[in-house]
Amino acid sequence: MSCDNMVLDLGVKSNLDSSLCRYYHIINNRRNNINKMNKTLIIVDPQNDFVSGNLAVNDAKEVMKNIVSELVMGDYTQVIVTVDWHPFNHCSFNTQGGEWPTHCIQHTWGAAIVSNISSMLVELNKRGIGVDIVEKGSEPNKEEYGAFGYDIPQSYIYNKIVNLSDPIYICGVAGDYCVYDTTVNLLKLGFSNIIVLTDCIASIDGGIKLNELIECNNLKKI
Repeated sequence: MSCDNMVLDLGVKSNLDSSLCRYYHIINNRRNNINKMNKTLIIVDPQNDFVSGNLAVNDAKEVMKNIVSELVMGDYTQVIVTVDWHPFNHCSFNTQGGEWPTHCIQHTWGAAIVSNISSMLVELNKRGIGVDIVEKGSEPNKEEYGAFGYDIPQSYIYNKIVNLSDPIYICGVAGDYCVYDTTVNLLKLGFSNIIVLTDCIASIDGGIKLNELIECNNLKKI
C-alpha cells in the first residue's frame, strides 16, 4: 500500500453540522483547564465481543490489562471511549451478507465495555476526569469502523480537543480496522500530534497495516 493512499485529505473541515449530535453522549462533566495542555486518551472499542466474545482479537485480554495500567499512570485530562453499537440487523454481519460474525449488538453483553476498563472509567469519573462514550455503527445500512467520521459531528471532537497540536494518545482493538480508521479520521480533521500506544493495541494482522499508517504519516509510537 502506498503512502499516498493512507490519508486522502488532511484539510480541516468546516461547516460543522451540529444536528448529528445524537451519535454521542457525555457521561460526566468535562474538565476544562486553560492553563494546562489537554492530554487525551482515545480507547477504541474495548468491548466484550472483541476481547472474549464473537469477534475476539488475539492478545486483546492482555491489551486490556495494559490499557488499565495506562489509565492509572498516564495522567490524562480526558478519556474518549469508542464503541461499536450495532442494531441486530447491521450490514456488517454475515447473517446480513456482511463480512463479520454478529457482534456488539446494542444493550447486550457483547457490546458492553470490559469490566476492568469500565471500573477504571468509573474511578476516573469520581476524580473529575472527563470520560465520554462515542457510539458508532448504529445505523443498519452503514458500516463504520472509525469514530469521528461521517456519523460523528466534527464539532464534537473540535470542542473536546480545542488545540489541534494537543497530544492525542490512541489504543484499543482492532489495530487494522477500528483503530486504523479512527486514526485516519483524526488525521483528516487536522490533528497533528497523535501518539500510538502499540502495547495497548491488538490487531488481527499483527500490526502490519497500522504500522504502515504510522510510518507514512510520521506518527509517534510508544
